Amino acid sequence: LVIGLVASEVGLFLEALVYLIVSFATAISSLNQKLKDFAGMHMGALSPWEVALGMYPTSHFEAIIKEPLVMIATSFFVIMIAIFRMNLLIAQLNGAYQAVFEDMVGFARPKRAAIIVTT
Repeated sequence: LVIGLVASEVGLFLEALVYLIVSFATAISSLNQKLKDFAGMHMGALSPWEVALGMYPTSHFEAIIKEPLVMIATSFFVIMIAIFRMNLLIAQLNGAYQAVFEDMVGFARPKRAAIIVTT
């Protein structure tokens, strides 16, 4: 019961993360820029994914700083991931826990009533 609700909320979070990565990848790869990390859709999607997971090499950020539009888009992407999406994940999991807690209280009442009736 708990894992089903929590897994669906995490799945929604990951789906929104993929949507955000694809939208930023298409936007950055369509810019007139010369970075190999954002050239094409496949590399343009891999680089924001690495940024979101904290796996993007810090040595590559120097090249991003030289391209102002890519830097602005990447900064906005990091803000969206770090603040908005993580807070939304916490809110989703909190809502799922509240729903599970209400179900647990609802299941506990008939069980207590059955114990009272049998004793």
